[in-house]
Amino acid sequence: MREQKLTITQKQQIVDAILQSDTFKNAPTSIALLKYLFEATYNNTPLKEGVIEMEFFRGDPDGKSNSRVRVNVYNLRKKLTNYYSTEGADDDWELMIEKGQYGVKFRKNTSQPSKNVSLINLFRWDSKFIPYIGLLLIALLSYLWNAPESVSPLWQKIIQSKQPTHLYIGDAFGYRGKTISGNEGWTRDFNINNVEDYLGLIEDKPELKEKTRMTDLYYSTRMAEHATYDLGRYFQKWNEELLIKYATNTSFTNIKNGNLIYVGRFYNQSDFVYLFNQYNPYFKIKDKHLIYTNKETGIENSYETNSQDLINDFTIVSKIKTSQGRTQFFFFSNHDIGVMASVEFFTNTDSLKTFDKRYAIGEQNFTAVFIAEGKERINLSLKEELVVTF
Repeated sequence: MREQKLTITQKQQIVDAILQSDTFKNAPTSIALLKYLFEATYNNTPLKEGVIEMEFFRGDPDGKSNSRVRVNVYNLRKKLTNYYSTEGADDDWELMIEKGQYGVKFRKNTSQPSKNVSLINLFRWDSKFIPYIGLLLIALLSYLWNAPESVSPLWQKIIQSKQPTHLYIGDAFGYRGKTISGNEGWTRDFNINNVEDYLGLIEDKPELKEKTRMTDLYYSTRMAEHATYDLGRYFQKWNEELLIKYATNTSFTNIKNGNLIYVGRFYNQSDFVYLFNQYNPYFKIKDKHLIYTNKETGIENSYETNSQDLINDFTIVSKIKTSQGRTQFFFFSNHDIGVMASVEFFTNTDSLKTFDKRYAIGEQNFTAVFIAEGKERINLSLKEELVVTF
């Protein structure tokens, strides 16, 4: 069936309605998978089993069987069928993932009565109602014309900026070679976090030059997918574009061009920690601690950022305007749930209004400390510990 034209905003609204339905309420894997497939389709990513296995499930794209992909997409199709037979039965459009394919499509729900007929019946009124309809339309247009700009002051400088906004994903650098098992594989060394570090390693240990080599494969967790989805959706409301880049594959010179949003861990991302420290008069990230200097008393407090469990995640959110007029927004945490929870919080209209009103932030710089609670890398709550404006 030929797909009728929908804007990306309309498609996003259809996806959001499905994800917020009771059918998907207790299905985190199906939620995340649908988000991924929709975004990949929108970005023209070639959706094959091997690609999905590698990008979504972080598995081996060269495996002989990717049954995990087929099983989970099959389950997703079943949930979509269930949704459209119950809650979504009256929806105007239907989201489809055709058998044997993984791309997301939309088709008109032909079982619904034509809206054109409804509009014709609506206007078969007595002519005496026409003046009242005119007054109603004038009032509605007046309201829409005078409605205040609803973009949050916390995002206003970035949204309305003429400079590009770059979203940097905190990924992990690695290189190819023999692993500890003696087989060919991908190695993650916590002391080797970019190309310069790798070249330094080869220089210090020339014997590794023949045993290892650089690769274009980098590692990022599901945090990247969730954060990109939430931020992209928020920016799409204002028809603004996010330029997505990976932290390990960029230079410090590029980082300093345009506005910046960083999502990722504290560790192994020295460039972004440096920028955070440079423009934060009351906070410094040092090793595995956050040092806070009280702006009233001058007393220092140290926070341990390295939580030992996977349930509570120490999280930092900071918005800073630099002396060059650029805006930097940082989302740091130790595990995935902190970044996921804080990005979701700061892209939600209601929570943004509440947060801004509570602390009277407006266009000020601020740094906030949270404790995110979650399970199996799914955020459940976000508790505010400290908020400082400057």
